[in-house]
Amino acid sequence: MGLICCKDINDPVTCVKCGDTFRLHFGGKSQRTSCRVHNLKFGYDRLGRVYSYCKTCHRTKKEIGCRNCYHCYFRE
Repeated sequence: MGLICCKDINDPVTCVKCGDTFRLHFGGKSQRTSCRVHNLKFGYDRLGRVYSYCKTCHRTKKEIGCRNCYHCYFRE
């Protein structure tokens, strides 16, 4: 049999956005929105206006306001 290498859900991992440690949850993200750093990406709406949204929590810049994001251990 081969060796299976996987990350245990109870092992703390380091967030690539802010450097904090957290425990993994479904999809490789933290369970609660406790990261203060968002992974912003810019796009265009139907009228050609530029807007930004977070690739991790799927919120636009207007929706984010002062909300936190999920910790993530991989770059999206």
